Amino acid sequence: MLHREVTRICKMGKSDRLADQIQLKIRDLVHGYMEKVYEYTAKTDSTMEDGDTETPIAFLTFFRDVWINFCLKMQTFRDVFLYLERTYLVKVR
Repeated sequence: MLHREVTRICKMGKSDRLADQIQLKIRDLVHGYMEKVYEYTAKTDSTMEDGDTETPIAFLTFFRDVWINFCLKMQTFRDVFLYLERTYLVKVR
């Protein structure tokens, strides 16, 4: 389904606009995930006590989940960019 939509946009001659929009989305996505990690660390730093081993483990678990979610979303962007590279970006060069 995604492939068909990207193909349709490229055939309409809007692949350059699509590439720009995807780059903005990626930037916003990265910023959003960085904010999540920052908020989590700010919250846990204020509650962490000396000798507390559960908090670092909880953070690593949280960070792993955020990272996995981020990677899954980036795969979609990668697929779109690969298609754009084969169609629009090759024509520009």
